[in-house]
Amino acid sequence: MLAWIDTAFQARAAAEARTRRFFADASHELRTPLVGIKGYTDLYHMGALPTRADVNQTMTRIAAESERLTRLVEEMLLLARIDEDAAGADRGREPSFALDLAPWTCAPSPPTRSTTYEPWTPPDRSP
Repeated sequence: MLAWIDTAFQARAAAEARTRRFFADASHELRTPLVGIKGYTDLYHMGALPTRADVNQTMTRIAAESERLTRLVEEMLLLARIDEDAAGADRGREPSFALDLAPWTCAPSPPTRSTTYEPWTPPDRSP
């Protein structure tokens, strides 16, 4: 019985270590597009984008980073849901994701489309 308890504690410690590692990795992956978005918006607010072409390029980068962030969050939610359902299946419950997620979980992300932005007026820099 002591061996069984020891094995259970080791398994729990290993699961907690995997969870901590996952959250550290997820935090890093989420931070990258957020820093990009913040950097590009800071450039705009500092007036470092003098031309319409600069603004268009920056908006395209912000859109790409936000799409990346959205994909990461959707993947994390999917993983959490699969993990929740796997834990439920261990308790004898039928997985709920089988019907509502299966049709699109393996499909590739749709291609990003080019976005056109409204005419831009430079910010007023008068004191």
